[in-house]
Amino acid sequence: MNDLKFLPDAKRKQVRTLETQLVELMISLLKEINPELMAPAKVKAPYAMLLFGMIIWTFTWYRKTGAMSPQELADRISQLFVQGFKGARYFEPA
Repeated sequence: MNDLKFLPDAKRKQVRTLETQLVELMISLLKEINPELMAPAKVKAPYAMLLFGMIIWTFTWYRKTGAMSPQELADRISQLFVQGFKGARYFEPA
């Protein structure tokens, strides 16, 4: 996403459209998991982006030759986020 500025306008718009569609899809999935948590409009995109961020930045520290297989990591990420998200309750920060 940092290199979008190097794309021609048409391609940049195409990538931005796909990005928007992915975020909307994630928001929809998260609403299915916990509608109450996703009720306030201000939290929808941040929650989706938190999950994307967790996945996207994994490459900076994960080594597939390490102690945890890629499948195990994927399973753990899925369980951590989905189960944590499912059990979370909305609150207004102080």
